Amino acid sequence: MDLEASKRAGLARSGEVGIIILSGYQTTPMRLPFPAIAVALSLAAAPPACTGGGPEPAPAEDCASTPVIFVHGLDQNAAIFAPAVAYLSAHGIGASCLHAVELSPRDEDNIRAAQEQIAPFVEDILGTTNRARAAAGLAPIDKVHLVAHSMGALSGRWYAAVLHPERVATFIATSGANHGTNWHCDRPIGPGHRQMCPAFAASAEHNALQFRLNGAPGPDVDETPYGVGRDSAGVRTVPPDGARSILYVTLHADGDPYVVPAASLLLDGAGWKNLQLDPALAAEPSPGNFQLRQPSGHDELLSSPAALRWLLQVILSQTTGNQTGYP
Repeated sequence: MDLEASKRAGLARSGEVGIIILSGYQTTPMRLPFPAIAVALSLAAAPPACTGGGPEPAPAEDCASTPVIFVHGLDQNAAIFAPAVAYLSAHGIGASCLHAVELSPRDEDNIRAAQEQIAPFVEDILGTTNRARAAAGLAPIDKVHLVAHSMGALSGRWYAAVLHPERVATFIATSGANHGTNWHCDRPIGPGHRQMCPAFAASAEHNALQFRLNGAPGPDVDETPYGVGRDSAGVRTVPPDGARSILYVTLHADGDPYVVPAASLLLDGAGWKNLQLDPALAAEPSPGNFQLRQPSGHDELLSSPAALRWLLQVILSQTTGNQTGYP
């Protein structure tokens, strides 16, 4: 089944899901049914920027490569990225280049989150970095790698596709509800959750956010504008240009119970012909859309060693120009 056909297929599933509760930056896996999820996540520590624990990171101006910006999902906080930050900083991505925006409220309207929180956060990181680089006689850095998890894929894509495509080098969705979800639409947590319901909105009247990003089911609008991947036939492609060129990729675990149907996890036009990642880590059932080979869960994916290695490979492929191999 091709990607556009899969967009029209699939039935909703729901059930228990393994989540990670973080206190400081210690992780304790638990399995909780839906009613306990919001309460459990509210107990997690919520630092303004995720630093991965240990010594305080160097200030942003010491970042020597493209910054990585993390965007969390519904009823989560920046601490959920602690394992990713720790892993990346231990494998060559400077801690001063790793930043997680703390969205508040945690069920924020995704358009407002992109406009009022993600956009100024990115500008602040780039501004601080580039003032120091200018003082040192170095060229400015004008793009970021954007890693968006779960519902964060919608606010992150609004930022990358609509607001500031010129600021994004790479868009990485982990367990991303790219086309919304049918998960618990009968009792949405807040405005952000309502924007995900139902999945695959058929018109702007049904869901303006989803329709602007994805169009109607089937070949329609470009889901990955300015992307370096190839869109399906019939899509009104928005090609990259001199200032706007984005690698879009997604990663998910098999049987994700939060994002239903599973086709919602995928993006048409993702990937790039020259991007090669270790196939032992994740399968690529459609271009640029990867499924972790090891069993994992919606949030557990963010602490999976295989997923973190995959994430490192994607970032390094763009940071170092190594698109034809993997570390």
